[in-house]
Amino acid sequence: MGERGRARVQLERLDRSAAELVAGGGSEQGQALQATVWRTRIEDLLEGLDDDAEREQAATELRALLEYTAAAGGGSRPEPAAWPPGGTSA
Repeated sequence: MGERGRARVQLERLDRSAAELVAGGGSEQGQALQATVWRTRIEDLLEGLDDDAEREQAATELRALLEYTAAAGGGSRPEPAAWPPGGTSA
């Protein structure tokens, strides 16, 4: 699966996570579960990277995503043209 395919799969997972949170009324328990799920996914991703340069690039992109999410109010998925910053995607 190419980079675009992996990105699509992750966006689908994010959509499912959002739907689960909405269906659960945004409960603290649901939020905690999703936080655990995504923390594990991110850890697995970082551990699977081949070298320090890839890990540093991923960390930079994650920091940018966190900043973007915080600035957007933390709850909405950005429009495709709005993310990543600068409008370029892999």
